[in-house]
Amino acid sequence: METSTVKTLGKWQTIKSRHRLADYSFMLAFLFLLLIATTMTDVFFTQRNLSNLFRQIVTNGLLSFGMLIVIVSGGIDLSIGPIVALTGIMAAGLQQYMWFPMAILIALIVGITVGAANGVLIARFKLQPFIVTLAMMGAIRGVVYVYSETPKMPTDPAFRALLGGGFIGPVPVPALILMTFFPLVWIFLNRTTPGRSIVAIGGNEEAVRLAGINVSAHIILAYIISGLFAGIAGVLLASRLGIAQPSVGLGYELDAIAAVVIGGGILGGGGGGPADNSIGLDRTNGMLSEVKKTSIDVKKAPNFGGWSSDGGFKLMEDMLARFKTINAVFCENDSMCLGAQKAIADAGRSKEMFLVGVDGEKAALLNIMQEGSNYAATGLNNSDQIGRAAFHRMMAILAGANAPKKTVLPSPIITKDNV
Repeated sequence: METSTVKTLGKWQTIKSRHRLADYSFMLAFLFLLLIATTMTDVFFTQRNLSNLFRQIVTNGLLSFGMLIVIVSGGIDLSIGPIVALTGIMAAGLQQYMWFPMAILIALIVGITVGAANGVLIARFKLQPFIVTLAMMGAIRGVVYVYSETPKMPTDPAFRALLGGGFIGPVPVPALILMTFFPLVWIFLNRTTPGRSIVAIGGNEEAVRLAGINVSAHIILAYIISGLFAGIAGVLLASRLGIAQPSVGLGYELDAIAAVVIGGGILGGGGGGPADNSIGLDRTNGMLSEVKKTSIDVKKAPNFGGWSSDGGFKLMEDMLARFKTINAVFCENDSMCLGAQKAIADAGRSKEMFLVGVDGEKAALLNIMQEGSNYAATGLNNSDQIGRAAFHRMMAILAGANAPKKTVLPSPIITKDNV
């Protein structure tokens, strides 16, 4: 009897090891540069020089936090440079009319508003993030020059003394603010429901939507956070320099994007690495646990397909070249499965195997309906049922029942017979 070969898209542990190796390489390169700087000058490790360095990295550090959240959602924000200029010049200029904390608050609200506008245009009107934020970059830069063509000087000396020029012990206040946000951003992306939802949207927006998550609201939230961080960066920059210039912020968006990518972020979304997302790993492990009960021979794809049809296509091409006999293909989502199906069709081997996907995406359902399609089935996330089950479990716990370790929900399998 011929042994079947099942293809799975996702070799997570190998990818995690590669990302860790890249992280260690960057760390070693950084330490090497520190060593060179130390040996070339005697003033590098002086308190004054280190304080200046810390203050100078604050602007790009804050911008990269906001850019990271946008990029993991699958977007990009090119408007942060002008937001820095606008919020900085407003925080300084409004001080002649009000107390400086109120001026700062208004400046931050403006940054949030610009971010929200970006998010609404992208999420609600389905416009491309690059086009929207590029247009916003030009528009906000124009608003900056309309507001003031000349630099603004803060009138309250406490604005600079407490923020840009302030110290807590030997550490500058802006550096402490940056270091405070570092763990907060990590916790937000890895330990909170909105943060994990934003990361998941970057991995597979359709799957997140089918899971019952409000995709538009979370995309808007990502751009609001980016606008907020740009506003904070603008205020701190104006405070540190003691002057707010309308021309400031040129090219800051590129520096932030570079910082995110060098730090391990993936342009196109899905997190700092595919191993951060456990959805595909759970699916693969679940399938493998059942396969082990049979005599089926399982072959894993050598890399991760990135949740995309293009990734699935490339992985399937590689598997077709490596194995002469493949009877079935299991994919971690429908997008990769559709890409794998195209690779199989191009190789003229559609009649040899069938495909199974997960998510119940519209394109996959339409494919199943086609005459002669080798797309056999796709699991559908039942968002309504998940919500109902969560409510009933909550009511049972409130009534005094013990919380179950797990809840098994039936997942409809869609085939040619019931599509």
